[in-house]
Amino acid sequence: MRKLIVVIAVVLFPLTALVASQSKTAAINQLLKLVDNADEPPAAHFEAFDRARTEAQVDESLIFLTSPAGRQLLAAMREMNAAQIALVDEASAGSKMKRTLADIRTLANSIDALATDSNAYPAVKTLDRLEKLVSPVYLLHMPRLDAWGHEYLYLGDAKGYRIVSGGPDGKITEASRKRSAKSGFGDDIVYEGGDFLAPNPIPE
Repeated sequence: MRKLIVVIAVVLFPLTALVASQSKTAAINQLLKLVDNADEPPAAHFEAFDRARTEAQVDESLIFLTSPAGRQLLAAMREMNAAQIALVDEASAGSKMKRTLADIRTLANSIDALATDSNAYPAVKTLDRLEKLVSPVYLLHMPRLDAWGHEYLYLGDAKGYRIVSGGPDGKITEASRKRSAKSGFGDDIVYEGGDFLAPNPIPE
C-alpha cells in the first residue's frame, strides 16, 4: 500500500501550495503514517520519497493527501490493483515524452525559419543566446525545459544543430553531446537534421 502513496506523490501530484516549514524526515514519516495495511517495509518507501522529492515537494504532497479530497483519493486508490497503478505510471511517462517531443519540434521549426532568413543556423552555445535570436520573431515563448523539468541542450554551428533532452533522468550521455554520434544516446531525446535520432521508434 505504501507503494501506492509513492506513485501518487511522485507521479500524479506536482502541487504548488506552500506549507509551514518542517523537516523532510518528519514530513515523509507523516505521509507513510497515512497508509495502513502496508505490504512492504516503510524504509524502502522512505528512501524513494527522499530521493525523488525535495522537502518542499514532500510538504506539498502532504497538504493534498491530508485534505478531504486527498483522503477520498487514498480510499479509492486502495481499491486499485497493481496493474492499474502500472498503467497510470506508464500513461504519465508517455504524456511527458510526447510533450517533450512536441516542444523540441516547435523549437526546431523556429530555428529552421531563422536559418532560412539568415542563410545560417545559430552558432550559439547557450539557450539565452538562442532565445534572443528566435524569440519573439520566430517563436513567441521558447521552450527551455523538457517535461521532466530539465533544460534542453543546443549544439549548433552555421551548418546545422542538435537539440537534446536528458529524458526522465535528466542525464545527457556523451554520445548525445557529439553531433557526429548516431547512437549510444541511452534514454536521451535527440533531434538533428530535421528528425529525431532518439528515441527510436518515436512514440505515436
